[in-house]
Amino acid sequence: MTSTKDKICVHAWKGLYTTPLEAGMCCIQFPLLTRMTPQTDIKNIRKEKIWNDIRESMLKGQEHPSCSNCWRVEKENNLPSYRQTINERYPEEYKLIKSKNVNTLIDDNLTYIDVRQTNVCNMKCLSCGPVYSSLWNAEERTSDALKYSNGDAYNNTINKNGVLSIQNNDFDDYILSNLKHIKEVYFAGGEPMVNPLHWTILEELDRLQRYDVKLYYNTNLLKLDYKGKHVFDYWDKFSNWFAGCSIDAIGARAEYVRTGTKWSTVDRHIKLMQEKYPLNFDIDTTVSALNIAGLKDLIQYCSQLIVRQHRWSNTVVRPEYLHVNVLPREYRQHLFNDMKSLVDNFDHTKHPYNNPLVLRNFLNHLEVAMLESDATNDNRYKFKQFIERKDKTRNTDIFTSCPEFKDLWSDI
Repeated sequence: MTSTKDKICVHAWKGLYTTPLEAGMCCIQFPLLTRMTPQTDIKNIRKEKIWNDIRESMLKGQEHPSCSNCWRVEKENNLPSYRQTINERYPEEYKLIKSKNVNTLIDDNLTYIDVRQTNVCNMKCLSCGPVYSSLWNAEERTSDALKYSNGDAYNNTINKNGVLSIQNNDFDDYILSNLKHIKEVYFAGGEPMVNPLHWTILEELDRLQRYDVKLYYNTNLLKLDYKGKHVFDYWDKFSNWFAGCSIDAIGARAEYVRTGTKWSTVDRHIKLMQEKYPLNFDIDTTVSALNIAGLKDLIQYCSQLIVRQHRWSNTVVRPEYLHVNVLPREYRQHLFNDMKSLVDNFDHTKHPYNNPLVLRNFLNHLEVAMLESDATNDNRYKFKQFIERKDKTRNTDIFTSCPEFKDLWSDI
C-alpha cells in the first residue's frame, strides 16, 4: 500500500471520468471539475486551471478537498483508498509522475478512461438517481431533480425518455483516439450493456487487436447482448477483463431495491458467469437501509454458488436518508451481531469464499457504518417520504418486498 503521506494519484495525470453532465479525474471525486457542453474543448479539459491546481496540491503533500473521499478512507485505516489502489495498479505511471514533479500533464495520452457519458439504463435503483438512470429521469419528468455535483440545478430540457448524453461531437472521437495507448477502460453507467459507445469501443479494440487492454465493468447483469452482439464473444478474446456485478439482494428484495430487476434472469446470468468465467467477476453490493436485513441471505447465496468474491463494504453515503443509520439503533445492533456471528463461524474449508481477513475488514467497515452514528430526524422523515412517494409512483410495496419494515416503520 502506498503511503498516506504521499498525496499523488495517478488518475490526476492519466485518468478521465465522465458523466452525462460533467467530467473529473475519477468517479469518487466530489464535486467534479468540468461541465460537459457542446462547446466544451474535450481534448483540453485536463489542462484547465482547476485540474492543475489539484495536481499541484498533491505534489505539495496537501489534501485537496475535491479528493476528500480518499483522504477519509485513508484515515479510517482499515481498507486501502481508491487512490492507493490505482497507484499500485500503475507503478510505472506513478514513478514517472514523481520523477517529473510537474502539475501539468506529462503527455496527452490517457491510461484510464471511465465511460459513463450517458445515463441510458434498464433499471431505476432506489439508491441511484436521474443523472445515472434514464428510467429514473423519465419517471421524475422534471429537470428539478437533476443537479450538478456541486448542487447547482441542471436547467436544460429533459427528453421524455429521460436519456442524458454528452452533447459534444468530439467526445466519442477523443475516446476512440486514445484506445491506441490506453491500458484500462471502465464501463459503468447507466448500464454499459445498453450503451452504444461501449459496443463501439469493444469493436475498435477488436479491430486494433488490443486484447491486452483491461476492461472493467460495473453491470447490473440483466442483459448480456445488444443488437445481435453478445458480450461473451468479445470477452473470450481479451486476456484481462473483470465484471463487478451490482447485486444488492436476492429475490423480491432485489427487484424492489434495484427496480427493473428480473431476479430469475439475473440469477440465471450469475450462474452462467460462475460456470463460464468464475475468475472474471464478483458480486458488488451497495449496502443501504433497504437491503441490510437481506445481506446475510445474499452472502449465503454467493457462498453456495462458490462465487470468487463478494464485496459488501460499499455503504450508501448519498442520499443520506438511505444510509443504514435511519434504522432504529437496537435493530441495527441486532443485524450487526447476526453478521458478526456469520463471519465468525464461516467455514472456509467447505466454501472457499473470500479471504477471512477480507471478510473481517468488511465487517469492521460495516460496524462503523451501522453503529457509529444515528440519522437525524430530518433524514428519517425524508426516508419515509421518499419510500412512500416511490411506492406510489412505481406501484411497489416496501412491506411486501422488505417485510422487516412492517415492524420498524413506526420507529423510524
